[in-house]
Amino acid sequence: SLPPMVRIDKAKIMSLAHVNAAVRHLAMFHGTWWTWLTTQQKKKKPEYVTSLMNIDDVETAFMRMKKVDVKGTKVHFDHFIKQYVKLARTRGLSEEKVLRVERYAKR
Repeated sequence: SLPPMVRIDKAKIMSLAHVNAAVRHLAMFHGTWWTWLTTQQKKKKPEYVTSLMNIDDVETAFMRMKKVDVKGTKVHFDHFIKQYVKLARTRGLSEEKVLRVERYAKR
């Protein structure tokens, strides 16, 4: 049976055990995604090319260890960065640090 789910406060620092579990499962997810994409490619289905993180992106980033296009990544994560700025303000981060996050988001 699976262990019970627990609620985690994302604004607090996580324990090393939680970080290790998150990274391990993220790696398993990406491996599963790559396996699914290669299966779609073998079946000649368009998903391996048309998905947001397609097989070329995955192989470039994880197999060849090359940089993924920054512009494409920024478009995908731009929404999250804006949320980080709001979260930083509501959690009382100093204005100097909030401005650093905003400047990073505009790059």
